[in-house]
Amino acid sequence: MRFGRTIEDRRGVDDPGYEPPVEDLDEPSIAEEGQPLFAISQAATAATAIGGALIVIASFLPLDEPSGLFSRVASNTIVQQEEFLIPVFGGLIVVAAVSSYLSRQRRASTVILSILTTVLVVVMATNKSNRTLYPLNSLGEAENSGNGTVVPFGIAIYVVGAGAALAVLGSLAMYKAERIDGVTEPSAVRADNRATKQCPDCAETILAQARVCKHCGYRFA
Repeated sequence: MRFGRTIEDRRGVDDPGYEPPVEDLDEPSIAEEGQPLFAISQAATAATAIGGALIVIASFLPLDEPSGLFSRVASNTIVQQEEFLIPVFGGLIVVAAVSSYLSRQRRASTVILSILTTVLVVVMATNKSNRTLYPLNSLGEAENSGNGTVVPFGIAIYVVGAGAALAVLGSLAMYKAERIDGVTEPSAVRADNRATKQCPDCAETILAQARVCKHCGYRFA
């Protein structure tokens, strides 16, 4: 004999006094509890990811443009100037953008990273000490006791600036994406951000707003 059974378990369905338990129809389903999805465009994602990639690439390009006697510049990259946050932020921007697009979730972190990177680039570009070069003595050390020469920007500044601008514009467009109603699973959203559903008759995937299945002709109520 099993103990702890409820009255509904002990009564048979043929018992005149038996009433089956009523499910709570107001309880939200799993689908309703899911996070909302957003129509994040491929163009905005690509702009953000490309911007982040340009930031990383620029970190290894010449920061200063040698001129005159300074035909060769030592430590002439963003990384060699120990500005490690710039390439790190660039890589994080790429990861955050791709993750946001795949999950169809808006991420403020992508915008924040893009803005912080832009601030770092502006601070680095306006710091003339990064572009002030001094002649070397016989020991190979810079003679910085006198006036140095401020050289023009190298290609790294232009590439990292373009990357930061793309990342900011793209991340803002991603964050302003409109909400997609009717679905809670990223797999139910097409590349063009149109929601889909599965036909109960033939199991093919069709648009969520379709009233007739184009594969089998099933009509939705």
